[in-house]
Amino acid sequence: MVSQSAYQFDVFISHSPADREWVDAWLLPRLEAAGLQVCVDYRDFPSGAPRHQSVARAISGSRRTVAILTPDWVASEQNAFEELLARSLDPAAVRRLLIPVQLKACELPASLAALQRVDLTDERRWEQGIGRLLRDLEDVMPVPAPWRQDPGAPLWTRWRRWLRRYRREVRRATVLGVLATLLLLMVFRWPPFHDRPGWRALSPEIPQAWRLFDAGDVLLVSSKTDFTGCVPSDNPGLWRSADQGATWTPVIVPALKVERLDRQCDTAAFADFAWSPAKAARVYGATWEAGLLRSDDGGQSWQRVGPDSLPDRLGKVAADPLDADVVIVAPKSGGLYRSQDGGEQWDRLDGGQTCDAAGSVALPADFKVGALLATADALWAGSFTLPEPPGATDGLYVSHDRGHCWQPVAVGDGRTMVRLLAAVPGRSDEVLSVTYDYRAPAGTSEETLWRIAQDSGRLQDLWTAEAIPEALLTDDRTPDTWYLATDRGSVVSGRIDRREFEETPWMLPCILTKTPLVCWTDLATDTAAPTPLLLAEGRVYRRDTVPWLRAIWPAVAPNNGE
Repeated sequence: MVSQSAYQFDVFISHSPADREWVDAWLLPRLEAAGLQVCVDYRDFPSGAPRHQSVARAISGSRRTVAILTPDWVASEQNAFEELLARSLDPAAVRRLLIPVQLKACELPASLAALQRVDLTDERRWEQGIGRLLRDLEDVMPVPAPWRQDPGAPLWTRWRRWLRRYRREVRRATVLGVLATLLLLMVFRWPPFHDRPGWRALSPEIPQAWRLFDAGDVLLVSSKTDFTGCVPSDNPGLWRSADQGATWTPVIVPALKVERLDRQCDTAAFADFAWSPAKAARVYGATWEAGLLRSDDGGQSWQRVGPDSLPDRLGKVAADPLDADVVIVAPKSGGLYRSQDGGEQWDRLDGGQTCDAAGSVALPADFKVGALLATADALWAGSFTLPEPPGATDGLYVSHDRGHCWQPVAVGDGRTMVRLLAAVPGRSDEVLSVTYDYRAPAGTSEETLWRIAQDSGRLQDLWTAEAIPEALLTDDRTPDTWYLATDRGSVVSGRIDRREFEETPWMLPCILTKTPLVCWTDLATDTAAPTPLLLAEGRVYRRDTVPWLRAIWPAVAPNNGE
């Protein structure tokens, strides 16, 4: 094979003597005007030399052979010889060494009929055809760098000619350069592949993980055991960490075992937890079918309390921050119960007639609690009646005497339900509330985060939901900030005193969730960091600086305590 630098000519023109006038007057000037080195027999073959040797040297010494196809060319044995030589150098036409140009209509041999031709049979299309021919010929011509070409030519013309010639090489070099650059950036963790804020998994994957709760130095995660069938046999429904998520152990809770006549599953689910700093080792757990459970050793063992006084299906539980023996629970069927001795004896708080204080009322009977909050100064209860519309007495209530007397708080116009509640640090008469508008107009958000004052009602809307809010948290360490977890695995944080918030990126495991319709999320205070822990799609996560890939898809193999 002849090297690119050894070619004497760019193109050899194979033509019939009958077409010499057209070649000499029309084709040759255009090819040479384009800067091509052209070989034609009548001008460039040495005198006295055998013609077949000159033809062989011209074909092998040219980058392309152009055959001017006419009836005279097809009938010539000499031209057939020239075709044979050109085809012998490129039998499969992979290198396209022979380019047929059909000047006149004629019947072609099969070897040429199989090749794509430049059609010049219509004189009106000669200029278009010569343009195509020049592109094919220049495709293998070395082109000097733009700065080495004729400086008299426009710079863009020089660059265009060079790029057209080496477009494939430029594309390949560009792709390889981009890949090499990306690899270098990833190896050295340079932007955009630098470490960035993201979620680092602390727990193993817990099937149907539903609730996350911090009881001082203890973290608890419960499973929603009756949502889509039974939990696996190796998941008891509750997991515990005593070292802020470094290790996790399953907790066997015999009290969660219940008999169900309508299902095969026999493990109840913790729906809510409560803890009071007044007695750090005590934790209360409200379950859906096993009543109220209490642990006095930080969640390691549990016993049922008040079995004869409380319904089995409980939705909410709260504990007095100043007295761990005062616990309040809300059954799923409605109502509100309080115990002042750790769960042994119970009083019903709704529907009573014991309140005679001015400006106060009794909590409506069978009040369906959707959110329950106990602070050092007050007890807050908000109703949630979905799928039924709220009634005239539904809404948000506050009590300052542990539930005897209540004061209604203005949160809407009889169409609002309360989904979530959180205390406002340093403001005993205010709370944050995620409310649900039962009659929200189509196309508008149904849920809004409000700052609410006991006497003034709704003070300011802080966030309008674009995703389903699942948990709301405030922290005394950051008294001006609220945190909210959505079903997309993101955490929205904002200012308590004004509408100013930001949201972390959505978590891909939640977007591509395996759980039908919902990604369960929850929040808990993280004693090791100012931002809260997040439960999302079966794992507990901590906000941390992580490799860029984990910032997009947070997954790591944590210790599982086994």
